Amino acid sequence: APHAHSFLQGRYWSVYFFSCSSTMSSNDYLHKVGAILLLDNEGGRIFCKYWMNGYTTRASQRAYEEKLFRKVSARADAPAGSRDPPSPKESDTGTDLKKILSLTRSYKESSSGNDSGDIMLFENQTIVYRYDEDNYLFVVGGAEENEVVLHQVMTCWYDALEQLVKNNCEKKVLLENYELLILITDEMIDDGIILETNSQNVYNEVSPHASGDTDTPLTALNTMAKIVKQNL
Repeated sequence: APHAHSFLQGRYWSVYFFSCSSTMSSNDYLHKVGAILLLDNEGGRIFCKYWMNGYTTRASQRAYEEKLFRKVSARADAPAGSRDPPSPKESDTGTDLKKILSLTRSYKESSSGNDSGDIMLFENQTIVYRYDEDNYLFVVGGAEENEVVLHQVMTCWYDALEQLVKNNCEKKVLLENYELLILITDEMIDDGIILETNSQNVYNEVSPHASGDTDTPLTALNTMAKIVKQNL
């Protein structure tokens, strides 16, 4: 009997550890976002949401945003031949995002027609971004995250926003409709895990709240209050 008890106990722990390790490894297949940042054309914050570790305070977030904006704005202003040498990641994949995306059958041009999208490695993080005369949108992922997935997140987020604000993405309009930025983000991402990259699906879910046809969920309101407080 003691031997049987010992055997069963050993089998129990074997199954337990196997189950835990299986659960942990399955998370490795989930695509994740570390942050979504929307800045104005001077680097001022319009909207931000962080999921990555180490950026829990406003000071740390703003320091990161300012450093990132300086890096990207310098790249945008520099002539093509005078840019800094590419990082190892950029050397492998190319700095032109479209060269990466053209390798996949799933690639489609952004509906906004923006040609200023790009990719870079910044502080051991993969950054996909786009910019125009009004704002800069950044999607931050881990160093090993798939650039195509990050681009899909960026395109979905911005396309859904443009539909909701009727293509008027000026800073004043976005701040007046701040709850839409929160609802779009919550619809697409949960605790950093990417749930949705179809902009039409996101629009269909968020538009009733934008039009006032239904009450905004209490959880979204709580999230909005928390983020607005952080941005004051």
